[in-house]
Amino acid sequence: MAKRKKQTSYSIAVGGARTILSILAVLLILIALIWASRTAYRFGYSIFHEEAMAKAPGETLTVEIPEDAGVREIGTILYNAGLINDVSLFVVQERLSDYHTKEGTLMHAGKFQVSTAMTPTQLMEVLSGDPIEEEEDAGSAAS
Repeated sequence: MAKRKKQTSYSIAVGGARTILSILAVLLILIALIWASRTAYRFGYSIFHEEAMAKAPGETLTVEIPEDAGVREIGTILYNAGLINDVSLFVVQERLSDYHTKEGTLMHAGKFQVSTAMTPTQLMEVLSGDPIEEEEDAGSAAS
């Protein structure tokens, strides 16, 4: 009889431990889902709610975009210059913007004057325009 009582206590303990582990697993999954949902919401919100790095007038900078630069490379250049917060976010913003075509991006190579007060869409607009001429080229053209 004592042996049967011992087995019953063991079964109850194992069953209780399984229940606690199951509850912990469900809680961990729930926490992971909440975290993933919040992260996805913030990312999605950031795509359409663009913010500049600084308030107007900001700091004017010159950035140089190399030939055949992809959107991620352009984003990295802008990130390193302190013009955007997130390269991946910039890539998605470009993909969803009017500055993306079937052939690729409308942004050009060259030197451009930009400001830290520009939003990512404004930066794409400037990079899609004509680059500034270098002083040496302007001087030799005038001669």
